[in-house]
Amino acid sequence: MTQTIRRELRQKFIEIVENEDLSPNQMADMLADAAIELRAFKTPTARIDRTEEEQEELDRKKTAWLFPASQAEVESCLHFNPLPWSSNREWERLEKFVVAEYRKDKNIWQRYDTWRKGDGKYAGYLSNKAIKYRPDDFIACFPDFLAHTAMYGKKSGAEVKVDADGAPITW
Repeated sequence: MTQTIRRELRQKFIEIVENEDLSPNQMADMLADAAIELRAFKTPTARIDRTEEEQEELDRKKTAWLFPASQAEVESCLHFNPLPWSSNREWERLEKFVVAEYRKDKNIWQRYDTWRKGDGKYAGYLSNKAIKYRPDDFIACFPDFLAHTAMYGKKSGAEVKVDADGAPITW
């Protein structure tokens, strides 16, 4: 496939270069446009040709580097001993969920713990024991936290003060 793209680009470039009426800037613009045009047509086909398994593997590799950091953050902020990551389908779903939420907000788990402890109102909301034995329930209940903190903001006690490096400040 790369050879085909190269051949087509080369042919298009020769057509442009042989046009003697062009200034160097016009020629450079036309060459860049030709490359972009050809790439725009070829790139989507390469993605369509991937099998579902190849796409899953690619997605897994994209998030693999982020998982150790998000895993450590969850275990640290929510005060867990090592959790049984990847032990079954529920824990695989929790892994994906943890990475997705951590990618959106690096302090999300600290904020969740602060909210959960808060003013006592949510103290028994979802204990660590409940999270450990029913990770799907944690995923299902997490939007409650997001909605509450979005609605009440700083009043919820879910705000985390951070230092200049972005690390949470503990009292």
